[in-house]
Amino acid sequence: MGMGLENGRTKKILILGHRKLYHYMNPEKFYYSKWSAWGPLVYMTILFLNDYYNHKKLGRPFFSPPWQIVVLVIVALYLIYHCYAVLLPMLRRKTFMELDNEKMDVRHKNKTIYWCDIREITTGFFYNCLVIKLKNKKKIRIYLNNVKGDDDLIYRTILSYYKLATDSKETNIVA
Repeated sequence: MGMGLENGRTKKILILGHRKLYHYMNPEKFYYSKWSAWGPLVYMTILFLNDYYNHKKLGRPFFSPPWQIVVLVIVALYLIYHCYAVLLPMLRRKTFMELDNEKMDVRHKNKTIYWCDIREITTGFFYNCLVIKLKNKKKIRIYLNNVKGDDDLIYRTILSYYKLATDSKETNIVA
């Protein structure tokens, strides 16, 4: 038994029985960035081909120094991890992070953070890192490198959801 007013993306609902003003925002989804998914693969391929053709031009075997094999194995393992963690979810159009009234669901890290558990949200040393300080003194870092969109806009959107969720629980209307 409520009355709803729709205002763009935000709905304000007055629940008459409880005498509370409750704000409802539509869930916001952030997807993986195509540049961050394809960029390392293209860059590593160019480096690999450049090294291969330089060795071929000099007439040396490709793995002439033994340390080069170790570097190649490390790079190959990183590329496999990158394909599994970033490229495949981007191709499947999976969301990196989803925000709603109750929680922030970071699917990249398989973490669900409820707004009531958060003490503070700040940016890290680099602006593309989001630091979430929880009430139990833990810190969660979310790097926004792999998220499609402007880092500042994503940060402000997360802050608006956090402020709206914390303010709506404290707002009571007494008639």
